[in-house]
Amino acid sequence: MRPALALALYASSLAGSALNAQQPRNWGAQRKAKGLSDRPLRRRQKGVHMKLGRYGQLHREQLQRSLPEVYRQLQREGKLAKHLQAVDQSADRMRALLLKQLAEKRPYDPVEWKNSREAWEGYLERVAEELVLEDRVYVPMPDPDGEGP
Repeated sequence: MRPALALALYASSLAGSALNAQQPRNWGAQRKAKGLSDRPLRRRQKGVHMKLGRYGQLHREQLQRSLPEVYRQLQREGKLAKHLQAVDQSADRMRALLLKQLAEKRPYDPVEWKNSREAWEGYLERVAEELVLEDRVYVPMPDPDGEGP
């Protein structure tokens, strides 16, 4: 092989390896280099808007922590978004109904609440919130023995 040709091949191989060294090797690093998230893109479910309220987000976190297999199954079947939205809407409706019922059952008494309507409203909201979280949002932990409560 002629020295000029060998030098040209050597130079081209160096240039190629320099290009390869600059290019990221995996998909996540390529996206990160472009300023994008390195997490994989997620498919959006058709016809479902993924904006969730507070109760839907709390329910999702609870499912991920306490029942990961149910969470993954809902995700695989494409039912997770609809389920979370249903829980969120149901919890919102329940909270509004509870606030109305609690206000009727325990009306504002200025003497009892020391003329603080805000304290009375805060009390009603805390009670309604706890009932909603307990009934709609938080999923009971499965019993390891398989026995009921």
